[in-house]
Amino acid sequence: MNTKPLTSKYHVAAPRYTSYPTVPYWDEAGFNAEKWSKSVIHAFKESNTKDGLSLYTPAFL
Repeated sequence: MNTKPLTSKYHVAAPRYTSYPTVPYWDEAGFNAEKWSKSVIHAFKESNTKDGLSLYTPAFL
């Protein structure tokens, strides 16, 4: 399979998804581990348990 046309087409600088909300909207002053834990538990309970839940944690936890 010749992938050269695809790699040439898509080998460009582009924005990527990193987090939501994006970093400028994070509320670091109002953040604490208890709030984070409660929000994770709530999201897990509200999620479609058949498909599971994806979780990304900050590097400092």
